Amino acid sequence: EGFRPFGKKSKLHTLPNARLAFGDGFNRDGEGEFIFHQPLFGNIPSRPFGTPYTNTSFAHVHKNALFVTVDAFELVGDGLYDYIDVEHGFGGEGAVTCTVNGDGKHINWFKRVLRAARNDPSVDHIIVSAHLPIMQPARKVKCSGQFLDAGEDSDFWKLMNKFNVDLYL
Repeated sequence: EGFRPFGKKSKLHTLPNARLAFGDGFNRDGEGEFIFHQPLFGNIPSRPFGTPYTNTSFAHVHKNALFVTVDAFELVGDGLYDYIDVEHGFGGEGAVTCTVNGDGKHINWFKRVLRAARNDPSVDHIIVSAHLPIMQPARKVKCSGQFLDAGEDSDFWKLMNKFNVDLYL
């Protein structure tokens, strides 16, 4: 069976700590303060508080542009078993799938941010990144080949269309 430093438990049990450390490394200033903490458009939180994505999804307005980074990687179950939903074409890349739905809080935060931006006359451009292709086919060279569950039928994609997102990365 080989060397297993985590025993029978999957190394994916470290994902919450890895996600926190990764987010902290990129999103905190020299004094340790989270950079993206100011509410947007008066009362919209810049991060989806109360979700596993509090430190890895965020929104920020710079001049006349809204930038939204969305963490779409979701651990399914306890990480011990691979996830695949052949009927719907979800998963298939181990125990992590790619979605922005989760328990609904993450996608609702995203919707509130987009709605507020489109209602604010000072925002001319909305740019969203989630590090995953949505539309197929997508070139798969030296990558995982993962794509967003449900693709163009996902709520995530539909919201970007509804609120006329200018650029998706």
